Amino acid sequence: MEELDHPEWKGHPLVVGTLPDEGRARGIVTTCNYAARAFGIRNAMPISQAWRLCPGARYVEPRFERYAEKSEEVFAILREAGPVEPASIDEGYLDLSERCATFEEAMAFARALQEKISSGAGLSASLGVASSKLVAKIATDMRKPHGLTGVPPGAEEAFLAPLPARKIPGVGPKSEERLSLLGIHTCADLAAAPASLLAREFGVWGPRLAELARGVDGSPVETTWERKSLGGETTFPRDSEDPSEWRATVADLAEGAARSLSEEGLVARTVTLKVRLTGFETHTRSRTLPRPTDEASTLRSTALGLLAENEPPRAVRLLGVRLSHLSPKEGGQRDLRDWDAEVLGEAPRWRPKQRRLDEA
Repeated sequence: MEELDHPEWKGHPLVVGTLPDEGRARGIVTTCNYAARAFGIRNAMPISQAWRLCPGARYVEPRFERYAEKSEEVFAILREAGPVEPASIDEGYLDLSERCATFEEAMAFARALQEKISSGAGLSASLGVASSKLVAKIATDMRKPHGLTGVPPGAEEAFLAPLPARKIPGVGPKSEERLSLLGIHTCADLAAAPASLLAREFGVWGPRLAELARGVDGSPVETTWERKSLGGETTFPRDSEDPSEWRATVADLAEGAARSLSEEGLVARTVTLKVRLTGFETHTRSRTLPRPTDEASTLRSTALGLLAENEPPRAVRLLGVRLSHLSPKEGGQRDLRDWDAEVLGEAPRWRPKQRRLDEA
């Protein structure tokens, strides 16, 4: 989007995120172009690290309203083709089963669709064509930018086999490490692993991982989308040791989230506090209310209560408040206007201070 609106920036390393202030700023990279990636910059990287890797890059702040506007333009093109399931502001699943009778027809249609997005919206799009959402998603990532990768029916397991097990949704860094200790590195290794071994290590999710590694995924394209949560975060310019600053920040975040609820005609039942300490150690603590609400005073006092009961043991880098278990407010109206990208990386929660029964 930034290159589309500023053609003169094309080919130059470009980073969207917090402005780096010569490496002193706190915040992260929201995204970056391929020229910046060549220097090792990645999404969600601390902006100070990005600046050290490439101080000569152009750094710009994100313009989410502009991105949402253009996203809707692209999704409108997709919806003309068939049922669409949005997955994020720039990613979705399109069901071609009623439009295309064969894989070859689907590939031809995808090529035409890719060009339509390019000419109509001015943006490049990478597409994956497969018989399942899982394989299509992985195929999409194979050739970027403006790539098209197709996996014919019956070729799913062979396509996945040489890829790292990390490619399977649900296999994060910790799971990847555990799999590696078991000698499981690729999707082929994961597909061949005994179900009993995977169940022992990962519970009921283990055998399912093996199925996914074989390309077995019957998930339907779901055209309806409901917001699961909303909220915000604040990264302090310098790690804060001031409890009064913590409280003021949490109160502001809770009130901002309450305003967003009202704007979208929603109520929330669960309040989650996020605390990132010096050293990036991150903890969360949640409380579910007796009934859903959008009252700012209730949400603010709940968030502040969580902070008081779980007082950070050292200086704080970031605070966040998120509201979940959302439902429509009676007489309200829901409206999808933004998509939050959140990188958590939480450490295990620390144990809260014990409360006496008479304080409950």
